[in-house]
Amino acid sequence: MQRLEDREFLPIAKSLMIGEVTKVIHKGCGARPALHIANEADRWWGYCHKCRRSGSVNKTLQRIKVKAPDKTGWVPAVLKPAQDFIN
Repeated sequence: MQRLEDREFLPIAKSLMIGEVTKVIHKGCGARPALHIANEADRWWGYCHKCRRSGSVNKTLQRIKVKAPDKTGWVPAVLKPAQDFIN
């Protein structure tokens, strides 16, 4: 089975809300909307019912690494309840 190129469905799929599906005219496959495009929680996909080509792109979650802040402050050896300091 041939694969749809990302440029044929991905821009439209990214413009959809998660869970939404649309049909568009696939260039070169007639005048009827035969290309189904969807945005799912984990991937974007497209499938043309006329030429039977399909394609999908998985969504990847990017981890952002952040350095933990340096430990600052002083902790007393003997902890007292905060109520002892209120007059």
